[in-house]
Amino acid sequence: MVRLGNHPEVALCLPCARWGAREARAIEDRDKTGLLVNMRARVRHARDGVIDRNWHRHRLIGGPLRWLDRHLP
Repeated sequence: MVRLGNHPEVALCLPCARWGAREARAIEDRDKTGLLVNMRARVRHARDGVIDRNWHRHRLIGGPLRWLDRHLP
């Protein structure tokens, strides 16, 4: 469990904490421009496509895709 710094009464499991961090980054990127912001947007778009197609649940490529997901912004 991960506790939020300013709100120790709130705890998230590790996958939910990763999701929350990604969402926070996406919100911060809305008002920014630049190369890294564009790259993160492309990664988010690719991630959404993988999830829409259920490739992350595929027998052969699901494991590597989930590993990659944990190591990308």
